[in-house]
Amino acid sequence: MKRFPAFDPPEYVDWKPDPALVRAFRSTLETNPERARIVSTLTPDSKLQLYRGLLRARLHDIELKRWVRTGVISKAWLGTGEEATTVGPVHALERGTDIVAPMIRNAAACCEMGMPIADMLRAYLATADSPSGGRDLHVGSFRHGVLQ
Repeated sequence: MKRFPAFDPPEYVDWKPDPALVRAFRSTLETNPERARIVSTLTPDSKLQLYRGLLRARLHDIELKRWVRTGVISKAWLGTGEEATTVGPVHALERGTDIVAPMIRNAAACCEMGMPIADMLRAYLATADSPSGGRDLHVGSFRHGVLQ
């Protein structure tokens, strides 16, 4: 089996930050005070929630890729490598007020809005107990603020 460093758990354990990228990020904050202020307001719990969202999005994609590879489903649109472009903005929305209408590569928005990942996976399988009642690939939940 071909191994993908970002997908394999041992790579998560051995991961180390790239000093050059850390410096580049910090210099961006130094030249943009407004961005620095926003980042400084993130609590440790907020940062952990963001990380959980990124990890959940990646694991969702890994499972879908496995299902395609084994023939469980015929296709999947993955957001692998683009998790932050969905998780970050959705994390900033107000639950109960804001809604999302994610595109095919933004499935992580559903989970970030509170939809259980099990519902997302049932939607791909089009089971009767999925949020769409078995309709193919309709993933949405007004209760969670997800319109699709």
